[in-house]
Amino acid sequence: MIKDNEILTLEKDIVTPSTMVLAPYHHEWYQATIIDRYAGEIYSKETTSKIIETSCLHWSSSPEGIRRAMKFQLDYHKKSPLAIQPELNIFAFPTMSPEQFGCFWIFPRHVWKKGGDKNRSYIIFRNQVRMDFPISYYVLNKQYQRTCEIFFKYKMAIAEQ
Repeated sequence: MIKDNEILTLEKDIVTPSTMVLAPYHHEWYQATIIDRYAGEIYSKETTSKIIETSCLHWSSSPEGIRRAMKFQLDYHKKSPLAIQPELNIFAFPTMSPEQFGCFWIFPRHVWKKGGDKNRSYIIFRNQVRMDFPISYYVLNKQYQRTCEIFFKYKMAIAEQ
């Protein structure tokens, strides 16, 4: 349970290179938790989808434009990973449809190990924090691989210029 003196908020709810996860949060005032490698848990009044949208705009991109590019380049039509700020390696993927409240956004640059089974999965991050997710390991791994594909496609395009 959150106590008033434990609340850490941001002036702007944006993701940064140290963001590990955006998690939905069921609370009277807060709708999401930004899990940051250094700051820990930061509670937000915005939904995870709104934080993603605000972050894309902050980093001079459009979530819809990124989704359209992913569909065009890689034929991803559902649960598309996003290259929020590729120059800073800020890539993320949703665990389910971003329109659903239970959607987590995971930032793979912080993933150290992952595992699970057909009902649940988990990630151990580079700072040794472990999180469990209500999705199968198959879905988690597929989303992780799709994000890696976007990352490498972006890096190869930059290298060829």
